[in-house]
Amino acid sequence: MSLGKLLTSGVCKSISDEFKCCKFFNGCFSMNAISCNYIIVLNVPFYMSRDGSVWLSELWFKDMAAHLVYIEKITYFGPKILVSESPGDGFVNVSKVRDFEKVEWIGVTGQGRLGFLLGCLAGFLDLNKAIKNSDLVHFGVAGWPIPIGWLAYLVAKLRNKKTLLIIESAFWRSGSFSFKSLVFEKLNSYMAQRVDLCVYTHEGYRKSIGNGRGVVLPASWIDGSVIRPCVNKVYDTPLRFLYVGKLNDDKGVGHLIRSIEICRSERVEASFFFLGDGVLKDEIMVLTQRNDGSVTVSNRTHIDYGPEFFDFLYGFDVLLLPTVTDEQERIIFDAFSQGLPILASDTESHIQTIPSGAGFFYRANDDMALVDGIVSIHGVLSSLQDKAVAALEVAKKYTHEEMHSMRRRLINEYLGF
Repeated sequence: MSLGKLLTSGVCKSISDEFKCCKFFNGCFSMNAISCNYIIVLNVPFYMSRDGSVWLSELWFKDMAAHLVYIEKITYFGPKILVSESPGDGFVNVSKVRDFEKVEWIGVTGQGRLGFLLGCLAGFLDLNKAIKNSDLVHFGVAGWPIPIGWLAYLVAKLRNKKTLLIIESAFWRSGSFSFKSLVFEKLNSYMAQRVDLCVYTHEGYRKSIGNGRGVVLPASWIDGSVIRPCVNKVYDTPLRFLYVGKLNDDKGVGHLIRSIEICRSERVEASFFFLGDGVLKDEIMVLTQRNDGSVTVSNRTHIDYGPEFFDFLYGFDVLLLPTVTDEQERIIFDAFSQGLPILASDTESHIQTIPSGAGFFYRANDDMALVDGIVSIHGVLSSLQDKAVAALEVAKKYTHEEMHSMRRRLINEYLGF
């Protein structure tokens, strides 16, 4: 088996040799593949079964496969979880996938916070050796109790290696201020301002974490093949609103629940659907049991990321994005691929990622402002078709393939590989 169709399909199942024909990678293949010794250090786990097979989650498999399009050989250093056989549904045995033999897997073992920290200490010599034999160190600064990338940065600097840092979220900023969040902010900002290249998902991170250094490249999981050629819908009252994500306060779900209650009390006609799981699941269940009058609420915990998921998205009119933090959610481009406009909180990330032509904004964490946004969209139903078309055009520019193509160019331009 070879890389292939996973780069042009919505799910990571069938694989072929056709990926070089993918138009989004023309930029990658116009340059030579990266032939240097390339190491990736992240807190994303890989699973190793008793027979030595390596398993990855489907999305991590998809992303690693995209790396292998333009990188000849990769060493991956991250948490290793030992399993007797397969970890379960939603995982891919990469030991059976041709081209993945180009990846060397080095793992940190240890359960729980203390076990993981001890595992990092035990694996430090392996990390040091791997970085010594590398030319480019690609790392992240997310993960708990500590990002392994912190250790990678230290070793890379001591050994004068080129460094690439990718910052896709700033999870340490969510919730109330704490000593932990202060340590993460200071250390991650320090590294971001001193690596050879730092890539952020939006300008707000580049300014606040990188002090203006680095480049912005939004993160996307969508493939060009999942983008609908057109949107053919009739928009009518009540509109169908969808929320996709974790059911917790950082995502603005508590705020969204309160706004739905206001809609119900004011007899606003609307339909709401929650797709996700989390600590506020019980509160969502209470809402679903009170489907009387003008507001209806439904929920589902999970849909596999693939054709079923994208067809599901298309069945709604507007995506709700009530996030109160400054992260850039990948669901934005998933929604755009199906021509789904977005009603989003006016966080810096949302304003920079969602064009006004493809969405609506309201004041973040303001219950009444969200209600007003829901009501106002019902008053401009005729605009939804135009916003749906604009969303499709945005999706075409921000595919997973294009993201990696741009990253390849940045590595060449900034790091010389």
